[in-house]
Amino acid sequence: MDTVAAQGFVRLIRRIVGLRAYIAFVLAIVCAASCDDGTEALQVGQFANFATEDPAVALCEGAPARLDRHVRRVHEFIGEPIAESLQVQIRVVAESICPKSACYSPADQTIYVESLDPESYVPSGRLEHELTHALIDRAWGQSIPSLTEGLAESLTSSRWYSIPRPGTPVRAMLDHIATQSRSLGEIEAHFRKVYGEDFGAIEGRYLSGANRCRYQLDICELLGAESVGASWSESFAASCLDPDFYGSRAGGNSWFATQRTLRIDTAGRYRFSAPLPLALGPDGSPSNSRAVLVRCGDCNEQQIRDVKGTSDFALPEGVYTLLLQPARDSLISLRIDYLGGEP
Repeated sequence: MDTVAAQGFVRLIRRIVGLRAYIAFVLAIVCAASCDDGTEALQVGQFANFATEDPAVALCEGAPARLDRHVRRVHEFIGEPIAESLQVQIRVVAESICPKSACYSPADQTIYVESLDPESYVPSGRLEHELTHALIDRAWGQSIPSLTEGLAESLTSSRWYSIPRPGTPVRAMLDHIATQSRSLGEIEAHFRKVYGEDFGAIEGRYLSGANRCRYQLDICELLGAESVGASWSESFAASCLDPDFYGSRAGGNSWFATQRTLRIDTAGRYRFSAPLPLALGPDGSPSNSRAVLVRCGDCNEQQIRDVKGTSDFALPEGVYTLLLQPARDSLISLRIDYLGGEP
């Protein structure tokens, strides 16, 4: 997303961050009842302490560095220095105190999760999402839940990488929410109270605006991009035990990913060869590896392409990230070849 839009978004959040009257949920259990359970917290990376009630649950070798990187990128984005004393508590529990299976609790400044990497999530994506909540809370304090959730979602790709579709009807999302918890009338009244105008006016302005997208803090590092040139290739071992891979493991299962940021200097057609392994899940069902090519840039430039085996793409110049999630430990060979200009 472009710098002007990002700065405007940050200014909006800062203006509203002082409002503390609207909290998304009330914690049912205070920290004192859940912190003294005998689990030992371990320092992971520079900014986090990690504890789990299940000794079979662990972070992949590259996850601590990934979380440290996310801390630095979020603070750079919001324009706030990292406090010298910053330590975020992460606890994996059998039964979460959250309304859902994961949350950040401002009361005790702790992230609680029941599962580190659910099936539909990008490895480490859930932790990065909740970590964003923790960092915003530490830097700015609590705010309107809809804004803090929107900010955390826009800075991370917690679920398998996607870009919000332009003009997605917000009304449909509220209709879905209304069937789960509150009535639509209650939700609309809340909007009027917080924003000072009807929901319909807010939605109309949103849908008539420019395309929305994520800020790609977790996926694009422009300064470290490798040039593809006429050909690019790399072979490596994929494993949760390799420091190049982030994610987690639990028992005999692991969910891990890595990424490569690449620069296309010449527009044209490119052939991607990314043969990834197939594995069987705990129930015997096949578990496919995943590979996507993400174009970095503002909302008009971002694009996602699935890479399956050998795939040909017409690509404009720019920076791209190849995101890989192998289904199991394996040897992976990647290759990209320039085929020529547009036909």
